[in-house]
Amino acid sequence: MMITFISVTFSWIFFRARDIKHAFAYISGVFSKSLFSLPRFKGSHSAAGLLIIIMVFMAIEWLGRRDEFAIEKLGSKLPNVVRWSFYNILVASILVSVAIGIPQSFIYFQF
Repeated sequence: MMITFISVTFSWIFFRARDIKHAFAYISGVFSKSLFSLPRFKGSHSAAGLLIIIMVFMAIEWLGRRDEFAIEKLGSKLPNVVRWSFYNILVASILVSVAIGIPQSFIYFQF
């Protein structure tokens, strides 16, 4: 899973670059000394918070890797009130993050 993720993410550099020179300049920036420093985010986001979220999502995907959908059976034995509360919190967090986030164009809009 990690090799696929890295390969796809790396290929997006070439897909989104203006030209090949820009892509290689971006790659050299990725593998510079800044690779080992914590990123700085605008707003209330932190690198540690984002890392925790990524780790939670990767754990969910790993636990549900044998099912058709990763979250298919996750929490299926919990009471309905708990499950629906989680769903509502999840939807609310998505809406809040969209409302306060920086707008970005969809990847295929450049074509």
